[in-house]
Amino acid sequence: MNVGIYQAINGMLNQWEHQNTVSANLSRSAIPGARAEIQTFGSMLNHNSQLQDPDKGTLGLHEKHYDFSQGPLQKSDSPYHLAIEGRAFFSVLEPEGQTSFTRNGQFVRGTDTLLRTTDGAMLLDVFGATISIPDGGEFVVSREGMIQVDGQNYGQIGTAYFQDPSQQLALSKFGRFEAKGDQEPVPGLAVGDTLSQYTLEGSNIKPVEEMIHMIQLTRAFEANQKVVKESDRLTEELLRIANP
Repeated sequence: MNVGIYQAINGMLNQWEHQNTVSANLSRSAIPGARAEIQTFGSMLNHNSQLQDPDKGTLGLHEKHYDFSQGPLQKSDSPYHLAIEGRAFFSVLEPEGQTSFTRNGQFVRGTDTLLRTTDGAMLLDVFGATISIPDGGEFVVSREGMIQVDGQNYGQIGTAYFQDPSQQLALSKFGRFEAKGDQEPVPGLAVGDTLSQYTLEGSNIKPVEEMIHMIQLTRAFEANQKVVKESDRLTEELLRIANP
């Protein structure tokens, strides 16, 4: 295979994967607490899982990571909207029984009195139990996550953090994060973390930057297409000259 064509196709595949990442980021940019996906490409070191040919260059595969930096805080008019400023995550129970971790504090009080995410996962307390809020009364959450209704204690919001979330967490099918393998979170808020009521954390995805990346990737893809076409034309020309 022509080396130039191989390397151009390699570039096109990487750009296509990166475009998928940018599209995913743009689609999640309005979701509270969403984290930007970052895609990296490495050289082919593992012969069992990656393609490599020293005469043709390498075919890069992508690895997905997430940017866990703080998103902007935005005021809300709902007492059930919460935001963490710092490293921790809210702990929620998925419908299938597993615990997930999210920065999206857009909670609601369900008809069953339980605090839930907008898609039905249940917010947990520090003991891993669901949180039931009685009808009426003033719902208050302190900066440490302590819950009170009309001055009566109703537990504490369940939170946890990871020492290295980029390596310890993976995105689940529910759009929230789950611990990889046997990774365990540290219960509670990290040192310096605070929790705010009537507040939502926006995503840390920057749509304008993502659109710029999309334009750059499209141009790079088109440039590699031209390389493939030109290499194909030159190959045909050489074959014609060699076989008049």
